This record gives sequence, C-alpha cells and structure tokens, in this order.
Amino acid sequence: MITTAAEYMGITGIEELARLLHCDIINTEELPSFYSALLGGKPVCIVGIDKLPSGVKGNYMVGLNTECEYAVVVGDTQQSLGGGIRVLRCMPYKVIIGGVGLMNEAGVDEVIKAIRAVLDRLGIEVNRVLTVASIKPRVGEAAKALGLPFRLVGVDELRRIDYGCATPPSDELRRLGIRGCC
Repeated sequence: MITTAAEYMGITGIEELARLLHCDIINTEELPSFYSALLGGKPVCIVGIDKLPSGVKGNYMVGLNTECEYAVVVGDTQQSLGGGIRVLRCMPYKVIIGGVGLMNEAGVDEVIKAIRAVLDRLGIEVNRVLTVASIKPRVGEAAKALGLPFRLVGVDELRRIDYGCATPPSDELRRLGIRGCC
C-alpha cells in the first residue's frame, strides 16, 4: 500500500528507481522506512551514481549532504556514509552484450559507437559489462578497444541453442542456417 501512496503522490517508487538504475535491492526490509521518508518529504540520497535517471520524481538527491538520513547505495561504494544514516543497498546488474551484428562494410569505430550508444541509452556504465559476444570477429576488436572481454560464438554453437523465437531470420542468417534473434 505504501508504494501506491507514493505513486498517488507522484513520487517514483523505490523499486522503479532500482529498475531504472539496473540494480536489485538487497535489504528489502528497509523499504517501508524509505517510503515513509519520501512520503514525509525527507531527502533520500543516492550514492554510487552521477545523475538521476530521467523522469525520476520525489525528493531524491545524488550524493550525500548533511540533510541525508536515508541513502540508497548503488554498488560497493567505499564512501563513508557516517553514523545514523539508514542504508538501502542496490546491487547493479552485470551485463552481457550478445548478438552484436554488423554489416560487412561496418568498421570497428561504428561498432564501438553502437555499443556506447546502447549503454548510454540504458544508463549503464561500461564497467558493468561482463563480456561482448558475437559471431563476427570484428566485434572483438571493438570490445578490445573498449577494454571489454570478447567471446566469439561459433555458428554451430548457435545452431545447438534450443529456444522459441518470434523474429524471423534475415537472409544472411538463413544462408548460415541460423534461426532469427529473440
């Protein structure tokens, strides 16, 4: 019910904030006290991010200040929070960028730009990427330039994957005998 009250008052719910920050709330038992603070107009400080995701409403603040009694900590921050601050921990998802395709004429720079554009659009820092995977070796060059691990996936490996798929394969995938992407 407290989530509904926050939504009714036009405040972004903490679970929604976690979704926008691409992280999981670890100590959910703290949620009622954080909602109470938000509904009472108290600031909730967020540590471990540079800016709030767009569209977030409520008395959320990036970083700590002297008014903070409640802090959402994204990741394993080394910043000292001081005594008396209630903490809600939000562990960031690790990301695998898979199925990176490219036209034959696309260069490594275009792949780098595309990977960065996707991460920017999602609001995910490059340090949260575990690996980049593709059937195209040139994608590996882009991953290396970004300082990311790369996994070259073989066509035979893709053929062995058993999954339902709603997207029909392109002519190129048909030529290779691979089903469409999901």
